[in-house]
Amino acid sequence: MNCSEISCVLVRMMNAKKLRRGGQQEMACNALKATVSKSAILHAFDPSLRLVLETDTSQVCTGAALYNVT
Repeated sequence: MNCSEISCVLVRMMNAKKLRRGGQQEMACNALKATVSKSAILHAFDPSLRLVLETDTSQVCTGAALYNVT
């Protein structure tokens, strides 16, 4: 499961008329934190390498990633 699939639960919660955080939202939040804090995702910026900005959007939300290309 990727970050956009995980975050859909949170996006739906934020778009709801009544903001309620329950078990599904808590699990999604914890899953996102675990995913983005893995060393495979976090790397130091290297100004000597090419920089790429990727974006993606759906009917639910928009996301972006900024990374170096080796």
